[in-house]
Amino acid sequence: MKKCLFCDNTISEERITLLNSYFENQASKLKENCVFIFEKLNIEEDKIDRINFPLSLNDLNEGFQDEYVKAKKEFDKEVTFYKRNLKKVKS
Repeated sequence: MKKCLFCDNTISEERITLLNSYFENQASKLKENCVFIFEKLNIEEDKIDRINFPLSLNDLNEGFQDEYVKAKKEFDKEVTFYKRNLKKVKS
């Protein structure tokens, strides 16, 4: 028999085995969840990278080109910020 480090009560070997089994199971579930979340984050990054924009301003009506350039700059800024935060979550 061992003693609990918190309350100093005795703990049976059977209880220690049950606790170890429980925490091993919980650790396994946590690892599975982390893998799933990392996969989702990678999919999110891939989706962002696959967003298509006109290759040339000439593909746009002349009246919309300035507005497009401004919107594209803002979009690029937000995407950079978003991807930076995705990487922080993954690390």
